[in-house]
Amino acid sequence: MRFLHGLFGLLMVVLMLALGAALVYGATIGAQNCYWLKAVDILQHDWIVTLGAGAAILLLVALYLVTFWRPRASPKQFISYDGRGGRVSICIKTIRDFIQTTTEEFSAVISMHPTLAFRGGSLDVELELRVAAGTQIPELCQMLQERVKERLHDELGLRDVRSVKVNVREIVGRPTDKPKSLTDAAIA
Repeated sequence: MRFLHGLFGLLMVVLMLALGAALVYGATIGAQNCYWLKAVDILQHDWIVTLGAGAAILLLVALYLVTFWRPRASPKQFISYDGRGGRVSICIKTIRDFIQTTTEEFSAVISMHPTLAFRGGSLDVELELRVAAGTQIPELCQMLQERVKERLHDELGLRDVRSVKVNVREIVGRPTDKPKSLTDAAIA
């Protein structure tokens, strides 16, 4: 893509230099030259040639702009802390994916989308949940908060997790006759 961008840019520069040189030539030396007058006459009377030249220039500019505005990869953001053996940095996306694996431990959680914020040396976690109907939501949220904090501390070494906020965005399915507690669901 960079090669095409450079090529289109070079073609535009050459075209603009040629056009500028032709205008300067026509206004000074070429005013008495019959070839210059023929070129101007063609541009005035042969609209197909003029339309084609204009369309080619617009296409060249459009291609240049398209190759310039390519999606840029965002720089990877890391959370860093000092471990026993030195500095440890973990990519935020990796931490998000790691937290998301906690859903495997809770059958009542249908989906979870974690968001992380690192402020003042502390990590704030926000979880967006879809849960199954009939779940004891307060119990689920408390257990999930504790488990996420525990896993971040024990498995990743992130000691300063300030908060784990849980937002239940959707309750999916039909409620059962008797709501199951999480301990009953784990035994069954």
